[in-house]
Formats: sequence, C-alpha cells, structure tokens
Amino acid sequence: MIENLRLNKSLWVITALAAMAAAFAGIKHPGIYEKVVSNDIMPGVLAQDGITLAASVVLLVLALIAKANSMRIQVIGWGIMGYFFYAFGIYIIEQIYNVMYYVYMAVFALSFWSIAYGLAKTRQSNPSKVDPGRIIRCATAVFAFVVGAVFTVMWFFELWPLIQTGNKIEFLYSVYILDLCFIMPAFFITGIMALKKMPAGILTLPATFVLGFALMLSLAIAEVVKPIYNLQTDTGGLILYSSLSAVFLVLGAFYINKMKPKPSNT
Repeated sequence: MIENLRLNKSLWVITALAAMAAAFAGIKHPGIYEKVVSNDIMPGVLAQDGITLAASVVLLVLALIAKANSMRIQVIGWGIMGYFFYAFGIYIIEQIYNVMYYVYMAVFALSFWSIAYGLAKTRQSNPSKVDPGRIIRCATAVFAFVVGAVFTVMWFFELWPLIQTGNKIEFLYSVYILDLCFIMPAFFITGIMALKKMPAGILTLPATFVLGFALMLSLAIAEVVKPIYNLQTDTGGLILYSSLSAVFLVLGAFYINKMKPKPSNT
C-alpha cells in the first residue's frame, strides 16, 4: 500500500487535530459564525462540525493502528481526508472569516496534499491483486455513476438561471464548485477505473463512498436540527439524505470488507 506510511500517518494526525479544534470551537462557541453565516445555514454548519468532530476522532484512531499492510484502514483514511477537503473547502470558498479561518485553510490544504502524496506513494504491485469481486465492484461503480449523473444534472439546472440573469447567491455556491469540479468527476473517474480493474480505481472508489456517507449524514442531521433555529424540517430532504447515506455506508462497508489480497498464481 502506501510507501513511507509513517509520514502519511503524521499528516493524518496533524489534519485530524486541526479539524477537531475547528469543529470543537464551532460547536462550543457557535457565536463565531454569527457575523458570517445566516440563520438558515446554521443547521448545516452545526451538523457539519459534529460530523467533522467524529471523523477527526476516527482518523486519529486509524492513524494509531494503521500498519503497512492495513489496506482497509488506509482506504478509510483517504475517505475521511476527502471529507475534510470538502467540508473545509465550503468554509474557505464561502468566506467564513472568523477566528478559525486560518485553521480551515490549513485543514483544506493538508487534506488535499495528504491524499495526493498518499496516492503518489501507493505501491501498484500489491493493489493490483486486490479485488472485492466483480458483483460488488460493478454495483458500487454503477451507484457512483448514478449519483454523479443525478447531482451533475441537478446542479446544472440550478446554475443555469443564475447564469442567464447574472445573479449572485450569498451562500452555498461552494457546493456547485466542489461537486461539479471535484466530487462528481471523482465518482465517474474512480468508477470507470474500478470497472477496468485498475489498481488506483479499486482502491479509491470505496474511499469516495466514505466521503459520500459523511456528507449525506451531515445533510440529514442538518434537517433534524433545523427546529432548533426555528426552521421547518424538509421531510423529503431528510429521507433522501438519510437513504443516500445508508446506501453509501452499506455498499462502502461491504466493498471494503471484501477487499482482500488474492494470492499470486506464481
């Protein structure tokens, strides 16, 4: 798997601690968002900070127990780092200029370069022997394609009226940027690579499902906490996000569990 895993684990620890500090500050002192986030957005911010806090703890544990041959742990670690990239990318792009903004920038940069370094340092000989099986690999890839296609079409039709009128929205424009430029292409690319049994695709496709699970769970929790801010819960949204989160979890967990090195024929 990852060569020089010790350095990568160090990056995981630093990133997790920084993310934990940022999330804890937001949960403990939500007033830091008062001047930069509207009341309508606060449920999403609170939910994201909660998921980030939990993900930080999980990543710290994984960093402590990961070994050179811990393939599944490394894949989950990539997925969590991908979630950090997305979550803190939102804060960076949305200009959440509070006392933790420098920390947001640090986590955003660390998560991106840690993933890039980990992929660059992944040995190709061993992963090429790893395959969860044709059925689960194809099912996971197809679901990735469906999610990528649905959200791409949705965001396209939401953006088009803004493009026609030249209007600028105050919040959540970061979602269009991150989804259309990074996340949806990642679903398509890793899905295609996995179908072709390319080592990088087999390893990174389940990592995108860890990312998807965390993001959808955050959105579902945001719907649940809306009444705290005198907002009405969108029942349809809650069902959609909960369902997608569950599918990401089940397929991702099944895929990762089936990832076992196969003995060489030689």
